[in-house]
Amino acid sequence: EETVAAIVEAMLESDVFHATVLERLKSQRKMIERLLKGGRRPKQPGEADTRTLPANTIYTKVFEPIPGCGPLIAARFIAAIGDIRRFPDRPALTAYAGYHHFADGSRARRVAGKVSNWHQELTQAVYLLCQQTLKLPSSPWRTRLDQRRALELYKILKDRQRQANEQQLGIMILPESFASRAIGSVNDLTVADLAVLAAQVDELRARAGVKSSASSEEGEEAVEPVAVKDPQLAKLVRGGKQQALNRALRWLGQQFLKHIFQEWRKAVGLYAAPEKPAKKAAAA
Repeated sequence: EETVAAIVEAMLESDVFHATVLERLKSQRKMIERLLKGGRRPKQPGEADTRTLPANTIYTKVFEPIPGCGPLIAARFIAAIGDIRRFPDRPALTAYAGYHHFADGSRARRVAGKVSNWHQELTQAVYLLCQQTLKLPSSPWRTRLDQRRALELYKILKDRQRQANEQQLGIMILPESFASRAIGSVNDLTVADLAVLAAQVDELRARAGVKSSASSEEGEEAVEPVAVKDPQLAKLVRGGKQQALNRALRWLGQQFLKHIFQEWRKAVGLYAAPEKPAKKAAAA
């Protein structure tokens, strides 16, 4: 509780030169690191000596083992969550972060004029951790992200193949090698599959005469027409890679929240709350 209070105080400290919470956190980097990683607190006026701060157990057991999750990102999680026992189950934490879905399958979105019931700082913490993961090719979380990107891109190309067939265009949108494969989950695809699917999209774009305004290993910007050769094909290949990345990042955020919920409960001597059992199909 003392650590959370100190972190919140640092995050909310008034400073006209640091307008955002992240900038205030950066300005208090050394103090945040001492609070979480341990170290000697700076001597205060009138004190005889400095006080050694122990490492924060939640940070060392839950957040420090996650590649890319340094003290500043961890501080946002800890300050927003406070005590994991506030949440009866993982879906409650996911909803608090705004990474939940509604009954119709649509994801939570902010609507102008309506108050959102999730914690903006926790949402930002999840977003930052996902963005850090994009920069770490060797992270096991990055591998999982790329597998999910492959699955999302596969589903998009499969749907656009259906559209091409309905229009009788005679175009192979989905690589032929994937047509006969039984793909139902992220475990059915590999990072190598992502490269094959992405290469297929790039080849189709070249044929259609469209290209990205900018691209990188992590993703791509909006696709802009250059000299469209095939308008129908161009329509089918636009935006697929970015859409797949966005979906995969949201999935990764949910996976991080699941991991944090489980590990934090273990750190305070609790087992993770059991998942709700799936409803059994009615007997015929």
